[in-house]
Amino acid sequence: MKEFCKTKLKEIIQCCDDAWEEVDSPFLFGGKGGILLLLSLAEKKDLSKSMNIEKIAQCIIDDEISITDITFSNGLAGIYWLLQYMVNIDSIEPEDISAIPTQILKNTSVNLLKQGNFDYLHGALGCIYILLYTNKNKNEHTYYSEIISIFEEQIISSSTSYMIEDFDHKIGKKIAGQVNWGLSHGIPSIFKFLLKCVSHNIEVNIATNMLFVIFNYIRSNSNRRNTGYHFPYSSKLGVPINFNTRLAWCYGDLSLGLILYQGSVILKNCEMQKYALEILKDTTRRKTVDETMIYDAGICHGSAGVAHIFNKMWHYTKDELFKEATDYWIQRTLNYASHRDGIAGYKMYNPTKNMYTNSYGLLEGAAGIGLVLLSYLTGDFSWDYCLMIND
Repeated sequence: MKEFCKTKLKEIIQCCDDAWEEVDSPFLFGGKGGILLLLSLAEKKDLSKSMNIEKIAQCIIDDEISITDITFSNGLAGIYWLLQYMVNIDSIEPEDISAIPTQILKNTSVNLLKQGNFDYLHGALGCIYILLYTNKNKNEHTYYSEIISIFEEQIISSSTSYMIEDFDHKIGKKIAGQVNWGLSHGIPSIFKFLLKCVSHNIEVNIATNMLFVIFNYIRSNSNRRNTGYHFPYSSKLGVPINFNTRLAWCYGDLSLGLILYQGSVILKNCEMQKYALEILKDTTRRKTVDETMIYDAGICHGSAGVAHIFNKMWHYTKDELFKEATDYWIQRTLNYASHRDGIAGYKMYNPTKNMYTNSYGLLEGAAGIGLVLLSYLTGDFSWDYCLMIND
C-alpha cells in the first residue's frame, strides 16, 4: 500500500504545485498556506522538488499586510505559525519574514478571552498557541500568568453543570449553559493548551490542577450507556444529549481520546491513560458510514484525519489494533480519490448543499490529504502542531 500512497501523494503535490495561483486566499487552513506547507515538507523529505515554494511564500507574505483578522483559521495567527514553521525546517530564511507581532497576538488573545471566546479556530486559543510555538515567548510568564488566571476563574469557579460556555463567533457572544466538546472549538483544545503549559513549565501547579478538574468533568459527562459512543458535539443545560457523533479530528471521541492519551503521558497518570485507550479502542470498531459519518477524505471530518490520529496512536503505543486501523483508513482515503474532475481525484463533501466540490485546503482539501499521506510514509508529524494534536 505504501507504493500506492507515494504515487497518490506525488499526484496531489503536482496538482497543488500546478494550481496554487488559482487559490485566492493566503490562509493556512483553506488557502495557499496549506499548499506551501505540503510542498515545503515534501521537498525536505526528498519526495518532490518545486520551483514555486519561494513564490508562494512571498505571495502569502505580501497578502498578510492587508489581513485584519488575527485568529488562526482565517487570519494572521495561522499564517504566522506557517512562516515560523518554514523557518524552523529551513525552507525560508528568518530574514525573509517580518517579525511576528507578538504584542498584537497577546492583546487580541486577552481581549477575546475576556469576551468568553476561547475558540481555537476563531478565537483566543489560536493566538495563544502560536505564541507558545515561538521559542522566545515560552518564558514570558507575565502574559501567560494572566492567561492562566482567566482560565482558572472560568474553570475552577464554574458550576458542576457546565464548565466554559460555548461562544458563537458569528454573533459575538456566549451561548448560555452550552458546552462545546470539539477539539476545533471546545473543551479538548483548552485541555491541550494547559498540557502545553505544563510541558513549557508555565504555571505548572495551577495548570495541572485545572487539567484534573477538566478530566473529571469529561468523565462525569460521558455517555453512561454502553453504545461505543462517548461524547456529544455539544451539551446544553435542560436539553437531551446526542452522543452519536462523527469519527473525526474536529469533533467526537477520536480526537478527545488522543488528547487525553497525550495528557496521561505528560501527567504520568495511569488512570487517565486507561480511560483514553478505552475510548480510542472503541473508535477502531466504527467503520460504516452510519457509524462514522465520513463522506470524503479531508482532515477535518474525513478519512485522512482519522487515519492520521490512528497513525499517531500506533507510533505512541505499537498496539497492532491502531496499526490495523491506520492501514484501513489510509486505504479508505485512497479509495475516495474517485472523482474524475477532482484534485488528484479528491473532492470535499458539503453536507449543507449535499454536493462535492474541489478544495486545495489543508483542513478540508487536497493539501491536508497529502500531508497525512506524507506522515504515513515518513513518520514525520511535525506539521500537525497547527491541528493542536502535536506531541
